Amino acid sequence: PAPGSSWAVITGASSGVGADLARVCARKGFGVILSARRIKKMEELAEELGGINGGRTGIVVADLEAPGGAETLHAEVAKLGYDVALVALSAGKAWAGPLVAQPDQNL
Repeated sequence: PAPGSSWAVITGASSGVGADLARVCARKGFGVILSARRIKKMEELAEELGGINGGRTGIVVADLEAPGGAETLHAEVAKLGYDVALVALSAGKAWAGPLVAQPDQNL
């Protein structure tokens, strides 16, 4: 993207794959909006990314597992008013065992 023009929203950005995706996006020139439940971890990552993309980072605390979590994320990102060109959904949860054996609330 042209410098300063496009933003990426990364969920699960407090650690693991989400944090790594945020680093890649910053190196590719995107502004990065970090989203996860743990604000302290996102603040640390935002500081790191600031040295890569010139401080073009935003933080949205959202629990995508909670009822209304996705709606909260959407509303908060919309309030920021950035041109979002990429969304990486890396927040997740895992269960052990066959899919057909999972209780309804896990699906």
